[in-house]
Amino acid sequence: MALPLAQAIDDSNVHKKHSTDRGNGLFATHDLHVKSQVVFVARPLLMVLDTAQLRSHCDYCFKSPEDNSAAPETVETGTLKRCTGYSAIVNANGTLGLSTTSSSHEAGLLPSGEWDDLHTLEDHYEKILQAGGKKWQDLVLMSKKIQKDSGGKRGLEIILRLVCLIVVNSFTLTSPTFDPIGLIFHPKSALFNHACNPNAFVRFDISPKADSGDFPPYGSISVHTLRPVSKDEELTISYIDTTSPRFTRQQELKDRYFFDCSCDLCSQGSTPILDGYGLGDNAAGQQDPGRQQHLLKIQASAEQYLEWVKGTPGMEHEHVAGIKDAMRELADTHTWGLHRYPWPQLRKLFFLGLLGLGDFEAAFLQCAILLTRVYPITVAEKHHPLRLVETWTLFTMCRALLATRTSNGKGKDVEPLATLSCAALHELQGLLDIGGRVDGQFERLVDEALRSVQSQPYVWGIYEQRVQSSISAWAWLKQTVDDYLMEEEGLQVRELNNTNPVK
Repeated sequence: MALPLAQAIDDSNVHKKHSTDRGNGLFATHDLHVKSQVVFVARPLLMVLDTAQLRSHCDYCFKSPEDNSAAPETVETGTLKRCTGYSAIVNANGTLGLSTTSSSHEAGLLPSGEWDDLHTLEDHYEKILQAGGKKWQDLVLMSKKIQKDSGGKRGLEIILRLVCLIVVNSFTLTSPTFDPIGLIFHPKSALFNHACNPNAFVRFDISPKADSGDFPPYGSISVHTLRPVSKDEELTISYIDTTSPRFTRQQELKDRYFFDCSCDLCSQGSTPILDGYGLGDNAAGQQDPGRQQHLLKIQASAEQYLEWVKGTPGMEHEHVAGIKDAMRELADTHTWGLHRYPWPQLRKLFFLGLLGLGDFEAAFLQCAILLTRVYPITVAEKHHPLRLVETWTLFTMCRALLATRTSNGKGKDVEPLATLSCAALHELQGLLDIGGRVDGQFERLVDEALRSVQSQPYVWGIYEQRVQSSISAWAWLKQTVDDYLMEEEGLQVRELNNTNPVK
């Protein structure tokens, strides 16, 4: 007889509770400090790579020869080698088999009670059916393929309901640097409800403890608090990009997850930062109707282009000119804050496109704008993963530029870049220590980079000798960013002052 699938689950910091308006949720069993681990699941029920990642990533360790966590100057093209834990579940036609959940149940492989836990989750089958469209057609095709592969033992509707349940309740699997690479699912983590101002976040790079058993080194689900949480307070995560305006967030949640969000942030109505156009400007209500309609039209056009580019991941380099034009339209309003949707989202795609073209100079500036001009406004917590990863990206871009400029003999701004790379790494170390250090792959990546830089006395040694090094580095970056925004994107001094956050 087959033994049940080995898992390690720690949920001692939470308890499940049902409410009439939000269904099941997870609540704190006691007061929790910042970065407390509230749920940990080793070997989730389902973990698959996106189709685009299948040829480049191992499905056991999830590494690739062109891992984005490596600094741009050290990336080398290579072929993917099969690691010792490799056990791909790929059908003959190259599509990933999702029938494993049902098959595991029939074979007695699921841990006790997990099949029942699975069916306490919402599948929204009827609502997805009623909505129809391409999403429904894709789910039907997928379910028919699963039915065929499993020998037709299950009816199509049963399989469809299971597929809908997994699609609605799964998370986007990300790399240690939070790049999306696939899908991950477990009934326990699916109990977290959404909030647009969540008090917790999810990561997948925390390895199980050595004494927990033989588990894959990557792909565990680990949920941590973003800020202190009181006993009996609900733990929430974000299902979507929460830096969008209220209307956009509400619409996306309704379309994808079939509920009207009534979280604290949405209950406030329109807020100046996310719904206004400039800081301190609740422009949505103050603009004259004609002007407001003009701005809404520009937003709709930019948003449509954003979604179109997002639909072709990995091809951002082909759309650099179009993204730049869309951003220019927003800049030409002289009203749109740098932090306001969809400008930051377009800027991130612009960064990826420039990186794909090998234009590190321009990519560096886009990263710097996001880190210093956007995220300090839209993301309150300095230790938020979004800000941590962008700080890491700034460090890697500094190193890439230094390598480029020293190799081609162009020594422009070498010293401030070297100082900034040290300052970014130094700040990152401090931010990772907030609330206590977590032992994740991202932290180990940063530690390794620090050891490497510290072994270069002419870089780190000089940085440490100058008390004002960090301050001067960030001041240099601010001036560089301001000059670029005025010269290349046409922003005025008034606009820069009106969107001037911290640093």
